[in-house]
Amino acid sequence: MDEQVFSYFYPLALPIAGLCIPRVNNPVILAPSTTSCSVEVRLEEVADERYVEVMTSSPLESSRSSKMLRKFIQELERGTGLSIPFSIRCRVDCGELRAPAMYYYAACSNAAVRVLSGSESLAEEGYLLKSCIATDAVVGLNPSLVGGYRYSIELGSAVAYHYGEEPVTLRGITVGVEGPVRVARIRYLRESPRIASMITKLIGYLVLEGVAALRSGSYTVISRIYAYENGLAYALYGLEPPADGYPWRWVIDGDYAYLYRLEPLVRG
Repeated sequence: MDEQVFSYFYPLALPIAGLCIPRVNNPVILAPSTTSCSVEVRLEEVADERYVEVMTSSPLESSRSSKMLRKFIQELERGTGLSIPFSIRCRVDCGELRAPAMYYYAACSNAAVRVLSGSESLAEEGYLLKSCIATDAVVGLNPSLVGGYRYSIELGSAVAYHYGEEPVTLRGITVGVEGPVRVARIRYLRESPRIASMITKLIGYLVLEGVAALRSGSYTVISRIYAYENGLAYALYGLEPPADGYPWRWVIDGDYAYLYRLEPLVRG
């Protein structure tokens, strides 16, 4: 085999509740947008040195997601005891929209596992998705956030997800996306352990309220959750709250934050 090419389409999914904090696996809610991203995986036999690469429209996300995917493949080999004798090149095209690096990573690693395992659908083979998410945790990524991405793009549905638990599917919910209008490098402003614990609990409660609000169609509650989480993003990361308010929302992605307009919608 010289080269094989595999093509998939995944919805662009983004977090609409659940502000991420370093080393804390809070629950999150992610929802798919109406934008479909093409994901192309190329496998090439290793000649001298294997490469693993993610290509997107943005150099920043290409570099960050490539590093994540390399660590994932290395840990996958170590954890399974199998050798992957291929170079992997993944190209993701979301049209005019720019996604966070963890979305590109989740889409490419999901697609790569489908190719390498011969699986038609990771959603139908839950053990593969759970293995991927366990690997995310080992390589130091937020398994709740990345797991939420994985489930949402495979199921094509909004999901609430907390690492170690089964995902909660929220049918009929999609999100209108604009942006990002800002991308910022961030640093976590540490709080005292007691305050940090209270903030962690508050974020978890906001996700529970978000699930109930999405099920009932109460977007007034969703707008309040955005306001709370944007305020927490300011307190924890120094990110200025969006001047236009709802439905603008900061999305935390490791050491970066993206300001999107994310408007939850009910599909008819």
